[in-house]
Amino acid sequence: MVIHPGATDPRRRWPADKFAELAAACAADGSRVVIIGDSSEQDLAEAIAARAGSAAVDSAAGALDMAGLVALLAEAGVVVANDSGPRHLAQALGVPTVGIFWAGNVINAGALGRSLHRVHASWVTACPTCGIDVTQVGWTAPRCAHDDSAVAGIGVPEVYEDVRSLTATAYAKQDA
Repeated sequence: MVIHPGATDPRRRWPADKFAELAAACAADGSRVVIIGDSSEQDLAEAIAARAGSAAVDSAAGALDMAGLVALLAEAGVVVANDSGPRHLAQALGVPTVGIFWAGNVINAGALGRSLHRVHASWVTACPTCGIDVTQVGWTAPRCAHDDSAVAGIGVPEVYEDVRSLTATAYAKQDA
């Protein structure tokens, strides 16, 4: 299993503690979990790996070139990520994905099919700190100064269940 906790816009990032909880649960089920990211996400990935508290959870953030990333993703049983380049790349490679999306982005960038790709969308429409309508940013409203996650309300149990479902499907195909 591969996790990518980064996203260009911090408001689209699922909280690190939720990724750590997910990684720990998957490791407890026997999965090897690799957390990826570029060099700017290295501290985040290492913190998640440490918080997961399992030898089966490692960080490869900052250590992979594009060829290494593609090779790792291609071998993954499932990729869990925010709406980010590595999630889209995994989807293009035909690897099962579980995506964490904000409503405005899932419409434009979410996977269309659900046999290999699961989508969790947050329908938060206001900044959790100041209440500004975030659906109009760039259109009729300026962006507020806050970087609070708009996807923090997505629960770990739901994401974990999709990971288990996709993993079971992969094992069933392998055994057929």
